Amino acid sequence: LALLGLTLPDADGFDLALTLANLPRPPRILLLTMKADAVTLFRAGYAYIAGMIWKTGRVQETLRCAIREILAGRRYFSEDVRQAMRATRTDPTAFFKILSGRELSVLPLLCQGLTDRQIGEQNGLCPATVKSHRQHIMAKLDLHRTTDLIRWAAEKGFVDFSRPGPVRL
Repeated sequence: LALLGLTLPDADGFDLALTLANLPRPPRILLLTMKADAVTLFRAGYAYIAGMIWKTGRVQETLRCAIREILAGRRYFSEDVRQAMRATRTDPTAFFKILSGRELSVLPLLCQGLTDRQIGEQNGLCPATVKSHRQHIMAKLDLHRTTDLIRWAAEKGFVDFSRPGPVRL
């Protein structure tokens, strides 16, 4: 069992979880976090995540229960996490229902201050295609300025300005 926080000083906790999941004998992964944004709730549903609890309230009791369940081969998401995940999944305006997979891969890079050319080079796209993705994203979200897009992305959890590098879905 690996107990993993998501807020790491120099890495993304989900990237580390994926690395652990790809080990020859991967541990079961339990996330312990304060993060409750839409992107975190979406990513916590990945198959290689065995459970998630928030660092609130009766965390010690919840942690003991989560560890027992996960070691028994089951998944464990605390009731408050399950309710938040359900609300995210049923929201008709949820980002993953509006934006395409390619748009979701480009979005965090747009918010990191990279040029269309730099984003294109990283993703095998021409700068005009990146610009087109930005325009489509903004149109779908009814945003009119790139600054509005960055603000929206930060509110949803696509961007963590406290650490370098984009969020990868």
